[in-house]
Amino acid sequence: MRKLLPQFLLATLLLPLAAAPSRATAAIAPLSPTQLKKEAEEIFTGKVLSITSSEGQSTRFDDATKFIDRTYTITMGVLSVQKYKSVKVGTQVKVQAWQPVGGKQPGLIGFVGPQGHVPIPKKGDVVTVYTATRDTKEETHQNNQTPKTQSYVPLLPNGMDIQKQNGKQDGLRDTKLVPPNQSKTGEDSKNLQMLSNSTSFQFMATIALYKEMLLNSWDEKTYRQFSYYHGINQTALSRLAETHVKNKVWGPWFKEKVSYQSSVYEALQPYIAKKRKGEAMTAQDIADLTQIQREVTAKLGK
Repeated sequence: MRKLLPQFLLATLLLPLAAAPSRATAAIAPLSPTQLKKEAEEIFTGKVLSITSSEGQSTRFDDATKFIDRTYTITMGVLSVQKYKSVKVGTQVKVQAWQPVGGKQPGLIGFVGPQGHVPIPKKGDVVTVYTATRDTKEETHQNNQTPKTQSYVPLLPNGMDIQKQNGKQDGLRDTKLVPPNQSKTGEDSKNLQMLSNSTSFQFMATIALYKEMLLNSWDEKTYRQFSYYHGINQTALSRLAETHVKNKVWGPWFKEKVSYQSSVYEALQPYIAKKRKGEAMTAQDIADLTQIQREVTAKLGK
């Protein structure tokens, strides 16, 4: 009888778990960078413009479970796109995220289940979003028209990578890119300024050429040639950043330029892919490309 007692107690302890709601699952482990890129339907980087939140009964469990979730609606301005399906540079999108708040039913203490999205960004943050696959039935509204502000859900649990917080620069496209003060950069300031200007002019010329080809006739040979020049440009900047890494002024400046120019080049890829397929640029595409070129000129043409 004593031998059976531990088994009886074990069965008694396991019974409530077996009877738990079927929709309850274990907490989701964070996805690796490789998994995020592979599983994401779209990948884009944007600046958080506003965040609102609301609380309500969770839909993840049976009605009797009465768990409370907090839902976040994050409005973002898209700065660059790394994996494209519908999101566009220069547009505003809404990102829907959630986190559990707690339960109100007695006896459901420490219930194991998905713990929502972590972390939640703040207004002003620059965030890369890895989106889950969307339901195509929700893509259209009445009269089969796509809503002006698209809505996306990040992959659980870490489908939002916060890259800039509290105003810290990270080299993305919203950076101010303020040129170094030459009076504080030492004897080689003039040479470094000349090299910096050369890389800027080369990059601005490349972007201008890409825009013209995107809006008019596409020349694949010319594109490949200038992509090669872009690679040389980036390599030169990287070497300048490495060589002057101990220079508190020029080191960060060159590193920031590398990141900025890379983000602009990535932002052009969806349009280039579209043009290669023989598709014409839409009015929105033209507006986006014009904005990108203006931004590059404003930031580098100094």
